[in-house]
Amino acid sequence: MSLYSRERPSSLKCALTSILGQTLPPCEVIFVIDGPIGEELESVVQSYLTLLPIEIVQLPHNVGLAAALNEGLKYCNHELVARFDTDDWCAPERFAAQCSWMNQHPQIDVLGTWIAEFDVDPQVTSGLRKVPLEHAQIVRFARFRNPMNHMTVMYRKSAVNLAGSYQELDLMEDYWLWVRMIRNGSKFANLEQVLVNARAGTELLQRRGGMRYVKSEIKAQRLFHKVKFVTFPQLVYNLVLRVLPRLVPRVVRGVIYRVALRSR
Repeated sequence: MSLYSRERPSSLKCALTSILGQTLPPCEVIFVIDGPIGEELESVVQSYLTLLPIEIVQLPHNVGLAAALNEGLKYCNHELVARFDTDDWCAPERFAAQCSWMNQHPQIDVLGTWIAEFDVDPQVTSGLRKVPLEHAQIVRFARFRNPMNHMTVMYRKSAVNLAGSYQELDLMEDYWLWVRMIRNGSKFANLEQVLVNARAGTELLQRRGGMRYVKSEIKAQRLFHKVKFVTFPQLVYNLVLRVLPRLVPRVVRGVIYRVALRSR
């Protein structure tokens, strides 16, 4: 987990409490604090130190998600690593289900799940983000959209490191990692069940626009083409479909995400 100063204390409590409720407790919780976080967030973290096996990795200044996660991976002592965000909620059986599945399928390097999205209460959801289940389907899907819900994945640390771990690609660090892992021969799967509820909400969906996102989309597609993951026609197709929604008004963008990209 990586925490930075803009997180809400109430959201962090929700996330940590859901880890505390796992039927298979984690052996360790590597908690990267990405720069100064303020007294309120610090207080929340301190209150869970005796409840969870948290190891704090303190970074002196904010370095961004990719660098923070790479630093955290250095402290992970086990091959199976579960990713989680500091504002989401894990179903109690998440770690047990994913660990069991990964142990039964040693050929799989990355295992994700579907997510249910919520605004405030993780038990009151507004939509599902379904992703393909089998490796071949995931590879085809990945040429056009991110095939994994990052906050749900459990992966083999060695496979992530072999692909160069996380690399800087603003807002799309995980997508770029999956592409490189696929190109490197790693195998992927998703479970057809919701094991994480993600704090996406209408406000977040509407906010996913502007030139920062446009630049990231263009850079991502150029990188995907450079490593021969997408063809040039696919690059053009992706940019048309992915850039235009970033430029429309926020309300329209929210409707697009809810109607076209999510299931009820």
